[in-house]
Order: sequence, then C-alpha cells, then structure tokens
Amino acid sequence: MPDLLAPENAHTPLRHAVPALLSVRDLRVSYRTGRGIAHAVDGASFDVGQAEMVGLVGESGCGKTTAARSLTGVMAGNASVTGGNVTFTGQNLLALDKQAMRAVRWKQIAFVPQSAMNSLDPVYRVERQIKEVLIRNGLRGRPARARALALLDMVGLEPSVLAAFPHQLSGGMRQRVAIALALALDPLLVIADEPVTALDVIVQREVLDTLRDLQKRLHLSVIMITHDISVVAYCCDSIVVMYAGQVVESGPSSALLGAAAHPYTMGLCNAFPDLERAADLLVPIQGSPPDLHEPPAGCRFAPRCPFAVTRCTVQVPPLVEIEPGHKAACWRSAEAGILRQRAMEATTWMR
Repeated sequence: MPDLLAPENAHTPLRHAVPALLSVRDLRVSYRTGRGIAHAVDGASFDVGQAEMVGLVGESGCGKTTAARSLTGVMAGNASVTGGNVTFTGQNLLALDKQAMRAVRWKQIAFVPQSAMNSLDPVYRVERQIKEVLIRNGLRGRPARARALALLDMVGLEPSVLAAFPHQLSGGMRQRVAIALALALDPLLVIADEPVTALDVIVQREVLDTLRDLQKRLHLSVIMITHDISVVAYCCDSIVVMYAGQVVESGPSSALLGAAAHPYTMGLCNAFPDLERAADLLVPIQGSPPDLHEPPAGCRFAPRCPFAVTRCTVQVPPLVEIEPGHKAACWRSAEAGILRQRAMEATTWMR
C-alpha cells in the first residue's frame, strides 16, 4: 500500500471556482438480466474540475465502473442509460449520437483499463498498437514513430519497448503502455479503472506516481476508480464514495479522510492500516452490498450499518452539503463526530 504519510499527499483540492470540466447529475444506468432490471447506477451526481484528480471509490459491484463507462457510451450490450445529465466541456454527452461520441472518445476522454495484459493485443508489438491510435489523429510514418517514442518517454519507458510484445513486458511496464495509449491524442479527461489492482505494492506506487506526475504536468483531469481507499488517499484531490449504485459521500480528500460523515466511508477508512491505530483494529465491514435487482428501502447501507436507526430503513437520505464542498447522504451526519469515534472500535462492526 502507498505511504499515506508522504508529503505529496498534502493535496489542495480545487473548489470549482470555474465551471467543472465534467458534471454528472442524477445519472441512472440499468442492466437487463434474466432476473429483471438491475439498477447499477441510481441517481449518482458528482463533478470533476479542471486539472483535478477525483477518486471514485467503493466495493466491487457498487457502480463505479458502470458510471465511468457510461460517460463515453462504452457499456455492455444489456446496459442502458435511463436518466440523468452528463455535461462535458459544455455539451451533454448523453445527447450525442454515435458519430459525435466517437469524436469525444480518446481525443477528449481516454480510458486506462484495469488489466493491460487483457487490453493490449498479444500478437502486435507495442509500436503498432500505439500507431493505430495515432492514425486517428492523422499521424503516420516518422511523425507517428516520434510521437510513440515521446509517449513512452513520458511514462518512463525506454525506446526498446516499442519493439516488444505485451507478454515480454512486466505488469508495471504494460500498465505504463496503457497509460501512454490513453494519452496519445492529448485528452482532457482520463478515466483510470483500477489501474494498479493487479500490481505489487512497489509497482503500484511507481504507476501512481507516474499518473500523478503526468496529471500535474499536462493539467489533466483524472477519474481514479478503485476499491482501495488508500490509493485515493495517496493521489486524489477529491473523493466520491459510491455504495449500491449511489453516491453516499463526496468532497475534498482531506475532509473525507479526516472527518468522514457517512458510516460507509468510516468503514472504508478503517479497512486500511493506520500507523496511529493498533493493528487489531483493522476490521472489515460485515456483510455485502445489496442485490440491485431489489435494493432495500431507505438507506441502502442500513442493513450493514452499526448506527442505523428506524428512519434509515424507511427513508432515503438526500445527499446534502454538511460543509463547503463536503456532501453526505446520512440521516445522522450531524452526529458524525461521535460516530467516528465509535467506528474506530472493532467491536462496533462485529454485529
């Protein structure tokens, strides 16, 4: 796990004094399945500012990747956007036709996949795969090779990597190639979907440092999708916490990590090591996210929440601002200070 005490983690989050580069409002995405409709994303709202790195965090199955993929229309065949508005550089992405969306993908919004080994073509050398992307921008021949070399240098790879097949590279090198591909057409926004999950902790830090350095140098906006809150703590300016298809808390990293207002965020923070806390206090949140075919009434986290009261099981809490830039969807957010103290006790979660 990255060192959360390193100086580079003292982020100064952007306050969106200017209009956000990306604004997602009440996004709804459903999957048609043999059991009926699964509401994978159910009313999610969040912003990504200019040159800001935003962490989208939550357990597997909470809708993070579905929400991100819906931004560019790259979804499974049984998925569909059923509501909401996604504004990017002033245009509603959900209103674009296929041709208009193709002009946005990769040139304006690029994607770094979770497993580079699965996304890179195993039978083509790296050079050919990068050039296939560059052709979309009209680059061929020597200009294309020069750009490919520049991209490899940008992510810290030697020119010799151009001649390699994906299987000849280490996991970290393949992930850097995937980042280079995402940056090939100078996008404004990069979506990184669990980019370090399959890597060992040393390589994780190297790849995260590369992403953070590029984000600063190129003034990129980045959405970092992960289930690991330590990753977003290490490199993100702001955090959006999703649970069961909904945003339950969002705000500057310092606010969420230092003063979480939703019990789910408190539980996530407890799930990674803290040097100031005894090792035996590292405890998981009991249970699993609900079935999104038939989500529970009220707050969806209530069945797993040690602080739930009757109101939590019957009324859906709205996402409200509890301090400037910091929002939470919890009926007991006014008691967050007390709940955080109780949440630090292992016995609280062992119901």
